[in-house]
Parts: sequence; structure tokens; C-alpha cells
Amino acid sequence: ARTRSMKCAIQETNRRRRIQTESNLMKGLNPVPLAAKPASLLLDMMSGGNDDNTDDIRGPKENVNKLYGFKDRDAANRTIAHVIQNKPEKSRAVIVSMVLRRAMKHPHPTKGIRDAIDMYQNFLDRHREKKEAEKLKKRQERVLERQQRREEMSERRMQNREQRAAGSGSGSSTSQKRSSSGLGYLSKEAAENSILVANSRPRNKRALVI
Repeated sequence: ARTRSMKCAIQETNRRRRIQTESNLMKGLNPVPLAAKPASLLLDMMSGGNDDNTDDIRGPKENVNKLYGFKDRDAANRTIAHVIQNKPEKSRAVIVSMVLRRAMKHPHPTKGIRDAIDMYQNFLDRHREKKEAEKLKKRQERVLERQQRREEMSERRMQNREQRAAGSGSGSSTSQKRSSSGLGYLSKEAAENSILVANSRPRNKRALVI
């Protein structure tokens, strides 16, 4: 059953249709429905189905049809060549993936579309292999840098040890000279001198010196 609001809407629609029909008759217009749905037009435009240069709301169709298409191998070659020449490397795979997804969603894939899909998949595979090779090269370079740093650090440590050993040898001779006139523990004579020095100090500080 129709409600009151439905009846009012139908009456208003019929009234507007009658006015539009009378206006078309007076102006000599013959409305024609669209031959294809907008979705089909979009898919046809992306697949390069229209080769004419007619204009639409977006402008000439020639640019879209010839640059990003998947109608056949030639359309795929044009798309890949345009992407390589005019797009930055980081966005090439994104553009090709977008066109590939549109091609795979086509409701009626032909042999040419399947060939274009194969070409796009091969391009993405090569792009992925190239990226993996670059990552592996960078990883190897980082490993070499780390090894060089470790070798440099080990060399510095060896030099520091040698310098300390040389310094300790010269320091022992000077300490022996100092122990003869003051405190020391490198020999019996140095210990005896230390005891004599401690005995010359106040009683409350002798144990601390020893």
C-alpha cells in the first residue's frame, strides 16, 4: 500500500516529467539515454578502448588512453615507458600496481588484457628484485663499515696498551728513584725507607702511612 508521502512524491515526479516533456517538444529536443554505464566508461577509458580525441569533462582523452592503459601489450609498453621516463622511482611501482588492479578487475578480460597483466606483473617482479638487491648491497656495506670500525678500535686499543706498557717501564725506574728518598713498595730497600718515613711522622698517622 502506498502511503501519503509516497503518493505526494509520485505526483510531484509526474508533474516535473510532464513539464520537462513539454519543454523538450517546444525546443525540438530528443533525449537519448546513455549507451553504457559510467563504470563501463571508466574501464573503457583506462583500458584504452577509445582511440578518438573527443573531449569530456576532464579534457582530451588521448593523454589518459595512451599513457595508462591495459588494452594490449602496446598499451602496457606505453604505460611502462611513460612511468620510467616521467615518474620518480619511488612512485613507479605504485602507478603500475594501480593500473594492474584495474586490469584484473575488468569484467570481460580479453587476450590483450591478459598479456598486459603479465607484462605489469613482470615489471613489478623486476622492480621488487631490484629493490631487494639494493637492500642487500646496503646491508653488506653496513657490515663492512662495522668490521672496519672494529679493526680500527682494536688497533687503537693495541696502541694504547703499548703506550701504557712503555710508560709503566719508565715509571718503574722513576718510582725506584723516588722510593729511595720517600715512600715505596717495589723492593726491600723501598719498604725500609717507607718505615723510616712513617716513624718520623706523628704516632697517630704512622699506621695510615704504612
